[in-house]
Amino acid sequence: MQSPFIWAKIEPNINLTAIEYSLAIRNAFVYTKGKQPDTYLYMGTHATYGSGGYVYEIRGRLSDIRSNLSTLHHLEWIDAKTRAVLIQSTSKVIIFDYSN
Repeated sequence: MQSPFIWAKIEPNINLTAIEYSLAIRNAFVYTKGKQPDTYLYMGTHATYGSGGYVYEIRGRLSDIRSNLSTLHHLEWIDAKTRAVLIQSTSKVIIFDYSN
């Protein structure tokens, strides 16, 4: 099985498949399709985005969230190929989209 960390920063002598990551981190590297028929479109400054993509759910204890965000940063989960980052709460969606 191919590692889900296909675009992650790989440092010398580190085997990503041998490192134990939380379920939240592993799930962040799995592409999810938008749910039908409830698919929403999000309009950013540079493009319109569907509801599918790579998702990290910000939930749980604050210390776990901080640790997970630090790990995602280290693994370069957001990289040069990232088109947008959407932060969704129950009341609104914040979109950070990037132009090339």
